[in-house]
Amino acid sequence: MHLQQNNKSGLILASLLLCMSFLTVAQQNINNIKVTITFDAAPSTYTVTKAPLKYNKTFAFSFQVDDGTIDIANKVLPLFNNLFYTDGCGNDIHFTASSSVYCFQNNGENGPDMHDPLDPSFDNKYLSWNDITSLYNDNYGIYDHGVNGNPSTYVPFMNYSIKRNRSFLRRKLYGLLQGANSSNVFVSPDQLVEWTQPAFDNGFSLALNKKDGGPFDLFGGDVNNSNWTSYQYLKRREAHRVIPVQEYVDTLFSQSVNGANFWGSLFTHLIPDVDTGAHYPKDVFNIDFSMIASVYGKGALDNIIIATDEEIYDYLNIRDNITINENLVGNVLEITFSGNIPDNFRYYAMSLVATADVGISNIVVSGADGFSQNTATGLVNFNWNDRIIPNPETIADNYTSIAESSNDKWDAWIAMDYVYTLPLGDKKVELANRLCSLSNISYEDGFCDITIDTIVKITTGDSVLCLGDTATLTATPGMQVYEWSTSQGESVIRVSPVETTKYWVRGRYNGNDSYDTITVVVNPIPNIVSHSPTTITHIEGVNDTLWVSTQDATLTYLWNTGETDSSLLVNPIFSTDYYVDVINEFECSTRQDFSVIVEKTFDFTYDSVCLGGTTHFENKSTYPDSVILVSWDLNSDGIFDDAEGNTIEFAFPDYGNHLVGMRSTLYPSGLEVVFNVVPVGDNPAPDFIVTNNCLPESTNFDDLSTVIVGETSIWEWDFGDGGTDVGSFVSHTYFTPDAYSVKLKVKSTIGCADSITKVIDIGESADFTMVDINGNELFANDTSWISKNDSLYVTIENATSYDSIIWDDIVKNPVYYVKKEGAFSVDVFTGPCFKTRQRILAFSNGGGGGEPTTNKIMSMFTPNGDGFNDAWVVNDPAITTPFKVSVYNRYGNLVYQSDNYQNDWLGDYKDTNLPQATYYYLIEDAAGQIFKGPITIIR
Repeated sequence: MHLQQNNKSGLILASLLLCMSFLTVAQQNINNIKVTITFDAAPSTYTVTKAPLKYNKTFAFSFQVDDGTIDIANKVLPLFNNLFYTDGCGNDIHFTASSSVYCFQNNGENGPDMHDPLDPSFDNKYLSWNDITSLYNDNYGIYDHGVNGNPSTYVPFMNYSIKRNRSFLRRKLYGLLQGANSSNVFVSPDQLVEWTQPAFDNGFSLALNKKDGGPFDLFGGDVNNSNWTSYQYLKRREAHRVIPVQEYVDTLFSQSVNGANFWGSLFTHLIPDVDTGAHYPKDVFNIDFSMIASVYGKGALDNIIIATDEEIYDYLNIRDNITINENLVGNVLEITFSGNIPDNFRYYAMSLVATADVGISNIVVSGADGFSQNTATGLVNFNWNDRIIPNPETIADNYTSIAESSNDKWDAWIAMDYVYTLPLGDKKVELANRLCSLSNISYEDGFCDITIDTIVKITTGDSVLCLGDTATLTATPGMQVYEWSTSQGESVIRVSPVETTKYWVRGRYNGNDSYDTITVVVNPIPNIVSHSPTTITHIEGVNDTLWVSTQDATLTYLWNTGETDSSLLVNPIFSTDYYVDVINEFECSTRQDFSVIVEKTFDFTYDSVCLGGTTHFENKSTYPDSVILVSWDLNSDGIFDDAEGNTIEFAFPDYGNHLVGMRSTLYPSGLEVVFNVVPVGDNPAPDFIVTNNCLPESTNFDDLSTVIVGETSIWEWDFGDGGTDVGSFVSHTYFTPDAYSVKLKVKSTIGCADSITKVIDIGESADFTMVDINGNELFANDTSWISKNDSLYVTIENATSYDSIIWDDIVKNPVYYVKKEGAFSVDVFTGPCFKTRQRILAFSNGGGGGEPTTNKIMSMFTPNGDGFNDAWVVNDPAITTPFKVSVYNRYGNLVYQSDNYQNDWLGDYKDTNLPQATYYYLIEDAAGQIFKGPITIIR
């Protein structure tokens, strides 16, 4: 490669120019900003401090993707734009990163442009100029990385490389970003420290490289230990391949204690989809930063700022450059600022933290572009714009003078870039001619041919649209290449912006690029708050009202009928569409459409009859056409030859559903046909069943009727004793045993009916008496006591008075012989009715023999809550009170115990009823006697 020695005077002049144009220090809007804090009461003590980091975060981290590779747009931006921290005042801020770019492919000193997709040699693994613009507008950093990939430390080349990359970036982005793209951050090629001083000499304030000894060591540095008002170089490390990112960030956090606030910076060149071992794989990248966000970001600790090096440096520089001035009057503290700050920063922001021995009720900032505040924490963030965009004509003129002085191609190429930034006019042509008159210097194709005819302009002027409209933008014809900010590539484009938008176009002619911009103003359209239904079914002869409501008296209205009110009365004969345009002061309108439907109906009515009846048909159609003929198809053969006229009658020969059609011959619309299913009903087949024929209970009647056409729908009952009812299931109470004729009449949904009569017997349950062998009455649910091995004879008195007697569902006999303990029952029938009684037989004295006596220990009881034998009774005179009772189940488990039994056990265990079974008791009385035996619970 040929490296040409620059003229020394040219270098000095260029450096002075850079200092003047890019590093001018002046007092700007910071002096006009005032923060007013209102306390709940006059504080005794208070403090106001500048936050060590923006938003008063604990630590900071920056990330770069070098060499302008596309991965920052395709992989970093989609992830980072969904990862957030907050400003400490409730506002979300997404992560951002930076890209260091050089402009020319390989080692080219004057091209080819590596970011121009129109260049045949463009490699899409690099950012395009549109990508760079989008990143910049999304708050990402665009850093200077030298003009090409050549890391030579030859001083004249380093100076050229730094200045040319800056001029070319400015040239390519000036029309898009209006000159605001110049960064103050330089990334040394190959991280070589030799590039640091030339970067500072050429106007950069921050340099990133691998040099030791600056504010950063292996794991960043404390931002409170450096003077950020001077030039700084920061040591950065390679992400993943050299240091795991999560470990690096965790270390920054762990070091940020005891008043320290660390900031660190990592970079990578590529984020490949597949891990090659040489870069930062995409899956690891996604996991790392998602984890960082989940630990230190919004919704978690929220103590990190992940922003560009430029944003953090700018804040630190301003932090160290300004002085806080305080004036407390009562409970109101006014804060102003003084100090000298650079006028070429991208970010102008400050965060203050106020504390006091009283609460803060309000914080207001005046003179700033924006602010946020949190009265609970005393945090206030504000930003302003002190940046001065250098005059492009002055820069181009000065650099042209440098080139003329040195006659050096490098100086001339730098000057060429600045000339390209100028708008169309005599000055641009003059400077181009001056440069092109230099000897032995070759420029880009077309530069020395700059004329008014070869510069692109948008010829339509600023457009004014209504929201939803489309603007046609036309650029100067005859350009060889067009590139719009919309990515379209024609001279004429159409755009439909939703808000006021600035568009730009780049035109190329003989290699000469020029730019122009246009602002398309989008005016609002009226808002229709409410309106009448958009579709109305119209009734003939009745007026309908169509209306809109805007709640805005400044708007005007225009209906398609010519009326100018907000409402319209309509009474159309035919279906008609209407609309109203609501118009505002900008002549923008909103249209509301309405449809009023005049329905034509086409149908006929018919009777529902039973077999043998005559069905009446009537045409009920309504339509504006003339009716020539109405004909009928009554036998479902598809031929309309069975009858004619609007009203006919017909008797169908059988029951069922019959498909009937009506056809109208109309003029001028032709034929209209409609079919309906016409039912002819059959008579129902009535039937019912009866349950519970015994007094005094109610007797139930349940319908079993069936019908083929339709459904049974009406049931009329006559119970034979003067009583009636309706319904498919009914109950009736008789008062006298007898035979009754019960009639059921059933109707179907078609209206067809039939009836049935059944004779039912209503009986009465018998009343009977049980006696033992001695004639003693045995009452129901009582207990008979006998000695073990004894028996009990039970007899039903007057047994011949009953139809049947059944003991325990088995023995049919008026006499029953019982020998075992337990419950027995008897059913006594009279006709269809019967009555059941139950008796309990138990052994007296626990089965120890002897005659039954009232002094006993129950061997059986029935704790069922009926008032008989519900509690277990121990009433034996041989037992000396007080006595202890223990009851066990057949497994030997204790289920009941009392130290002083009072005949109150109800057969439960821990408030739960014990199941029916035999248990075993153990009684120990006051004299030391033991009594034991079985006891049966019957439920």
